[in-house]
Amino acid sequence: TKRGVMNSKAVTLCSTILVLSLTLSCVAVHDLRKDDYNYGVVIDCGTKGSRLGVYVWPSDATHPYTQITYGPPSGKGGDIWYITTNPGIASFATNPAGIGPYLATLLDFAKAQIPTSSAASSPLFIMGTEALRVLPQNQSNAILNEAYTYSATHYPFIIKRDMVGLLSGNLEAGYHFLGVNNALGTLQDGDASKFVGTLDLGSGSTQITFMPTVDPSTMPSQYLFTFPWKSSQFSIYVHSFTNHGYLAARYGLNQSVLASSSPQMDHVLNPCFFSGYEDEETHTQTGKMYSVFGNGNWTQCLKFNLYCLNTTAPCPYTSCSFDGAYQPPLPSKTVFWASSNYDDVTHILGLATSASPADIAKKGEKLCLMSWAEVLGEFPNLSQADLSGYCFGASYIFSLLHYGYGFPLDTDVAFHKDYKGTPLTWATGLMISKLQAGW
Repeated sequence: TKRGVMNSKAVTLCSTILVLSLTLSCVAVHDLRKDDYNYGVVIDCGTKGSRLGVYVWPSDATHPYTQITYGPPSGKGGDIWYITTNPGIASFATNPAGIGPYLATLLDFAKAQIPTSSAASSPLFIMGTEALRVLPQNQSNAILNEAYTYSATHYPFIIKRDMVGLLSGNLEAGYHFLGVNNALGTLQDGDASKFVGTLDLGSGSTQITFMPTVDPSTMPSQYLFTFPWKSSQFSIYVHSFTNHGYLAARYGLNQSVLASSSPQMDHVLNPCFFSGYEDEETHTQTGKMYSVFGNGNWTQCLKFNLYCLNTTAPCPYTSCSFDGAYQPPLPSKTVFWASSNYDDVTHILGLATSASPADIAKKGEKLCLMSWAEVLGEFPNLSQADLSGYCFGASYIFSLLHYGYGFPLDTDVAFHKDYKGTPLTWATGLMISKLQAGW
């Protein structure tokens, strides 16, 4: 009786402990179990800075590349999993040992977003673009080797040496096409008539991509980017122009202005600088220092831009854009989206997110007539280094769109850096491509 009661209490107590233990075990297992998503990380090492994005896709997706988005996972709320840092990674060309702390800011962010249980199965890609492509090979290799070693040593993500490297200009263009169309949702059903063309104006290089109206088999193979999508396969026109990015083109034009001056002169007028703006620049070929004075002349600035674009170069193909590069006819029914520095310049011009080359020329000519003092007063919160280049910038993107690529004066182009908060970037396209390849 007493013993029976005690035995009964003991059984009850043991049962309670067992149930509690099983409950705690279940909770522990649930906490350690992967969630319903997979994750991937891409670092875009650009000219002016590096950008990291954390991507998510459902782990049970039949075609995971069709459902890839920036984190966080759907329904979990919070800010987009995207972070930037400055300066560009190429600034470590003579000090690769400094790359570790530089990358840590980005990688710590990624580590904090991805569940601990998923980090070890999440790939990390670190890719450099134009700024690294133009460095001496020994310097770019040293940077990439250090980036790999530091990341592999200090972080749990999957990373192999071939996941850290240089991205060719044409791959950058093709991936940008995938990234933009993915963000807009125009890729999802594989209807090529819905694809938008893309224009990207980075600091060192510029790219153009679109679905051609001519048979891709008739196009030079180096201008093609082919990708699968579900049961279909598509080939698009792509091209990347080295040294025609925003900052590279500005530098090239300034050097052309210096070269056009008389050797006896120690000063020069630059029509792409605002009247009243003064600077000093060195002509790289002669080593001579010049005092540079702006005189804000739209027509003369345009002539220098056309010269630098080399729009009169011989065309060895059936049709070309500029600098002797092949380009099939622009598809008249395709909408083009322009991003990066395109958006910066059109924003300064006060243009809507959809504008034509004629709109750019009209606003640009008016901007170039402003004095440097007026510009400083109009945009007090912007850096003088950026402001000083916007007369050039307006002339350059007009020249690039109309005289370079051949957009009619009245054809609207969409100018955006993001779409509903989603950055428009090649990094998304790279992650899509890796998933297509069966990552």
